[in-house]
Amino acid sequence: MDATSSIIISVFSTSSGSGKTVTAINLAAGLAEEGYRTCLVDLDLQFGDVMGYLDMVSDFTIADAQRAILRNTNVAIQLFRYCRRQGRSMMLI
Repeated sequence: MDATSSIIISVFSTSSGSGKTVTAINLAAGLAEEGYRTCLVDLDLQFGDVMGYLDMVSDFTIADAQRAILRNTNVAIQLFRYCRRQGRSMMLI
């Protein structure tokens, strides 16, 4: 992948307990180990717990994204630009 291209991968399911979080974390970690720059975004409105699994604190929350939507900004573009500024070329949602 060249420096100007990006890929968005979405991990989703309509049922709880199906392994979405673990799959997304492992996918992001595996891609990072292969040298890809990754940005993992947890958009689970009810049980978003990626940061808990990784024992980290987030810079932004889904509530920040909702406020951005209410201000009529394009959240996907904002998240993408944030990831790019952080040196990430891949976003997992």
